[in-house]
Amino acid sequence: MAESLKERRERRRKRRVEPSKAITPDGRNRAVSQKDAPESVDQGGNFVVRWYQSTRNYVVGVRNEINKVTWPTREEASRLTRIVSIVLLSAAVALGGFAALFTFIFQVGIETPWIFLAVFVGFLLLLFGYDRYMQRSNAAPQIAAARSTRAARAPRSARRQQTR
Repeated sequence: MAESLKERRERRRKRRVEPSKAITPDGRNRAVSQKDAPESVDQGGNFVVRWYQSTRNYVVGVRNEINKVTWPTREEASRLTRIVSIVLLSAAVALGGFAALFTFIFQVGIETPWIFLAVFVGFLLLLFGYDRYMQRSNAAPQIAAARSTRAARAPRSARRQQTR
């Protein structure tokens, strides 16, 4: 019933990870290069020892990954920071403007419902007009392509008459 000391040692030895298949920082067992492989995780010892070993392996793995990163230069970082700031501020202003506009429309619409109805109908008309415009502009290239294929198939005399 009781497990012998020899059996426990054998079981611990089997649980040890080979250096070629070290546990990576994300916790998966997979092959890594010997240079990047943290020391093998020893499952022996008490809780404190195992915690120390796993923490140490994690820090070694993080350090190896950080050394692989290509960091931007100071100029690139400042340029990209400016671009992100400009886009962020313009998006904030645009969204704030839309929010203020809709707040105003709903305040006026609650006080006088016919204005709210007029704005709603106007919005629907604009949406319908935009949809019709997009359908026609998308159809124009298709119509031109169909005309050119028909012209190519037509006899030479018909093509002369079309160009005149």
